[in-house]
Amino acid sequence: MKKQVYFAIILSLLSFTTIQGQIQDDPILKAIKSEVDRNKAGLHAGNLDYPFWISYRFLNATQTTVSASAGALQIEEKREKNIGIADLLVGNDVSNNNNDTYQSYNRQNEYPIGETDIESALKYVIWSQLDPDYKKSAESFESKKVKIAQQNIPEEEKKIHDWDQSTPVQYYCKKEIKSTDQNFWSEYCRKASIALSENESIISSEFRATITEGDYYYYSTDGFMYRLPTCFIDLSGSVECRSDDGQVMNEKYSFYFDDINDVTPIDTLCTEIIKYNELLLEESKAPMISDSYSGPVLYEGTAVSSAISRNFLNANNGLLAKRKGLSKSENRMEQMMDKKVADRRLDFISMTGTPRWHGQKLLGYTPIDAQGVRPDSSLTLINHGVLKNMLSDRTPTKTNPKSNGHSRINMSFYFESLGAGNIRLTASQTIPEKVMKDSLLAAAKEEGYDFAYIYKGYPHMDGCFLYKVYQDGREEMVRNGSISDMNQKQFKYILHIGTEEVIHNINNMGFITTLIVPCGIIFKELEIVRNNNMTLEKPFIVPRPLKTKK
Repeated sequence: MKKQVYFAIILSLLSFTTIQGQIQDDPILKAIKSEVDRNKAGLHAGNLDYPFWISYRFLNATQTTVSASAGALQIEEKREKNIGIADLLVGNDVSNNNNDTYQSYNRQNEYPIGETDIESALKYVIWSQLDPDYKKSAESFESKKVKIAQQNIPEEEKKIHDWDQSTPVQYYCKKEIKSTDQNFWSEYCRKASIALSENESIISSEFRATITEGDYYYYSTDGFMYRLPTCFIDLSGSVECRSDDGQVMNEKYSFYFDDINDVTPIDTLCTEIIKYNELLLEESKAPMISDSYSGPVLYEGTAVSSAISRNFLNANNGLLAKRKGLSKSENRMEQMMDKKVADRRLDFISMTGTPRWHGQKLLGYTPIDAQGVRPDSSLTLINHGVLKNMLSDRTPTKTNPKSNGHSRINMSFYFESLGAGNIRLTASQTIPEKVMKDSLLAAAKEEGYDFAYIYKGYPHMDGCFLYKVYQDGREEMVRNGSISDMNQKQFKYILHIGTEEVIHNINNMGFITTLIVPCGIIFKELEIVRNNNMTLEKPFIVPRPLKTKK
C-alpha cells in the first residue's frame, strides 16, 4: 500500500511539473500573466484601495456562421473571435466590491490595433480594460461601504466573506484546431432549410449553423491558470405556421455538438426535421382544449427536463447558490438547507466533472470551470428529497462558502455566470414506462375523470405538446392548454416515476446543461386551463406560392 501511495505522489508531481512547463512556454498565457501582474502592482489612485485580485479570461477562436432559408443561403461568414473579459476586486477577500450592483466585467470583441503580434495586441487590450475597470471597482467599493454603514445588516450576514480563497488550480490542454469546411456547412444548411420549408403549410423558416472553435485562456493573480480548448457546434432551425383559425405557432429545433465527428448526417437530420414539422402541423390542426382539468398529469420526454430546468436550475429559486446582495434578493431555496424540497424518492446529483455516462458523451462536462475550479464528478444536491448542497462559484453564500466549480461561460456573450453542467435525477420505487399511461388513467378515474393529460416533449424541440388521453388508451393532441401551477412544490407531490432514464441537452441561460432524467413523471394534481390570452390572425386567402426543390 505504501508503494502505491508513493507511486501516486510521484505521478502527481510529474504531472504538475509538466503542466508548469507547458504554461510557462505558452506565449498567450505569458502575455496575460505579465500584463495583469503589472497592472495589479501599478493601479492605484488617491485614497482608493489597491486591487487585491484580478482575473483575465481570453477567447482566441474562429467562428463560422451559415444560415439558409428555403434552400437559399443568407449568411456565410467566417471570422476571428478575440474576446477578453477582466474581473477586478478592490479590498480583500472578506470585503470587496463583489456582491454589489456593479459587476466588473468588460468586453472587447476585437483587437483595436492593426498589424501586430497577438501578444502585444493582447497586452494593449488588457491595459486598456483594467484602468477603467479599476476606477469603477474602487468607486463601487467605496459606495458599498457607505451602504453597509447605513443599513442594519444581521451579524450572520456580515460574517460571510465576499470572495472564496480557493486553492489555486492549474490546468493545461492543447488540441489541434480543425479547419472548418465552410462549403460543407453551406450545403448542410441549404439542405436542412429545404427540409424545414418542404411542407406548404410552413409560412417561414430558417436553418442556422454556428461553429466556434478555439481556446480559452485564464489567469488570476491568486494562482489560477488554464488553457482549455473549446469546440461548440450549434445547429438550429426555426419554423412558423398558422392554425385554420389564425393562431400563429412557432417552434425551434436545436442540435448541439462538441465535435464535428458527432454531427448528425444531413439526411438523418432532414428526416428528423420533417418529423418535427409534422408534429407542429398536427398541433395547428388540433382542437382547442374545451374544458378545465385538475388532476394527475404525465410529463414525458423533454417535458421532464424542461420542468426540472425551470424549477430547479433557475437563478431566482433553484439549486444555484445565489448571494444576497446589498441591492438584490437572495435565493429562497437556500433557506431550505437540510429540509425536504422534493419527493422522498428523488435524488439530484451534479455530475459536471463526469465526461461520459453509460458510454454517451455528456456535453455539460468540463474539467475546469470558468474561474479555474475543478467540479466534482459526483456531488449530491438533493438526497431522498432533502436539500444537501447547491451549485456554487467563488462568491460565498451563507450555506455555500466554497466554490464547487460551477461558474459557466455564456455561449453567446462569453461572460461567466453560475449554472449547472451535468445533472442526474434518480429515483427509487419506480415503474416501467410501458405501464405509466395505465397508472395515469387509473389515478384520473379515482378523481372522477374519464380522461387525463400527457404533456410530452421530443428531443431537439424547444416546445412540448399536450395530449388528451382517454380510458381506452387513445391519445388526441389538443392545443392552447396552459398548465398554470407547475412549480417547484409540485415535485413534492408525485404519484409515479418512470424507471428508464433518458439524456437531454438543453440551453440553460446561455450554456449547455445535460440532464439525465426519468422517462416520465406523473404529478398528482396539476390544473390545465384554456389560454384565452392570444391573438388570432386572419388566415391567408391565397395559398403559399413558394415551392422548394432538392
